[in-house]
Amino acid sequence: MSIKKFMPCIYLYNTFAVTSFRDTTVIKSDPVELAKDYESKGADGIVVMDLSNNDKEHDSALDVIKAICDGVNIPVIGAGNVKRMEDIKKLLYAGCKKAMLNYAKEEIIKLTKEVSDKFG
Repeated sequence: MSIKKFMPCIYLYNTFAVTSFRDTTVIKSDPVELAKDYESKGADGIVVMDLSNNDKEHDSALDVIKAICDGVNIPVIGAGNVKRMEDIKKLLYAGCKKAMLNYAKEEIIKLTKEVSDKFG
C-alpha cells in the first residue's frame, strides 16, 4: 500500500518565509502563521529550510523553527545549514521530528554515522 503525504516547504531567510533558494522575495513575514495555514489545509508535515548565511542568522532561524514546531501539531523536518552534529542537535531540540541532510556535501556523508549513533 502506498501512502501519499503532502509536505510543503517553508524557506526561511532572515526570519521570513521566502519564495525559494534563489528568490528571497518575502511571501509571509510570519512563518508560524504560514505553517498553521499549511496545517489547516491538510499538510501531513512541514519541511523548514534554513537559508541563513552565518551563525547569528542561523540562531535566529532556530528560534523561528522552534516557534513553528510549537505552533503546529504536525511533524516538522528541519533542513539547511546543517554542517555539524551541533546543528542537528539544535534542530531536534527545537522540536523538529527529523533533520534533513544534504548528501551533496562530502562532510555531511561522514557526519551520518555520528548522528545515527547519537540520535538513532
